[in-house]
Amino acid sequence: MPQKKQKDTERSVNAYNNRWMKITPASKEDIAAAEAYLEVAFPEDLVKLFKLCSGGRPVKNYYISYENDIEVSIGYILPFKKESKRWDILTEYDYLYTRFNFPAELIPFAIDEGHANYYCLKMETGEVIYYLHDEPENREKKLSNSLSVFLRGLTEWPY
Repeated sequence: MPQKKQKDTERSVNAYNNRWMKITPASKEDIAAAEAYLEVAFPEDLVKLFKLCSGGRPVKNYYISYENDIEVSIGYILPFKKESKRWDILTEYDYLYTRFNFPAELIPFAIDEGHANYYCLKMETGEVIYYLHDEPENREKKLSNSLSVFLRGLTEWPY
């Protein structure tokens, strides 16, 4: 009996010691267009994340940084194409930049479980920053020294 073709919303992948659900992988062309629009070259680890997990929700979505005294829960990796109520990555960037004077050196790559705050890569250092749009005095909180450390550090919600 032939198997049904999976819908894009049902696609999943194993990556970074995690299962990512409802992925819509970014193509080389999608990534090149975003880089041209933002006038940056994404680091290879960010390109890999977008190619594998764009739009995806991690099963293990909790991260704690004892060093920086913060715990967070990731909702999904920003998609490259608009999905129902979700904006695409460039719309999110434009919204952040125009509404909150978003720093140009930060590239948003994911949004938190509450759909309010952003996970960003700081281009100069490679650090993962949690960007809190509703805390004007302290918008940027460092989570990790690198994207790979952050992604491999995601665990199941402990509570």
